[in-house]
Amino acid sequence: GGAVIRVMAPLRMEPLGHGADGSFRLRFGDRDGHSLGEEDKGHFTVEWSHDLTSWSVLNDASLSLTDGEFVVEDSSAAGARVRYYRILEH
Repeated sequence: GGAVIRVMAPLRMEPLGHGADGSFRLRFGDRDGHSLGEEDKGHFTVEWSHDLTSWSVLNDASLSLTDGEFVVEDSSAAGARVRYYRILEH
């Protein structure tokens, strides 16, 4: 029988940005520079944590597309002392 192996390259992350309201902005794209489109949105899940143990999914509404990269706006991070993010591709 045959097997399918899927090898995924790490994502390219841009520096973290801050909004005037205290929100955080993450921007990411494919490592190889491939332009992402709306059809790719369902392949990513963005999660946040305050302790690197318990993870919560950010609402899909926080994910938008700009110039072939996804941008995540986390307005709920305003006032957070520590916040970690991870992006899962599936």
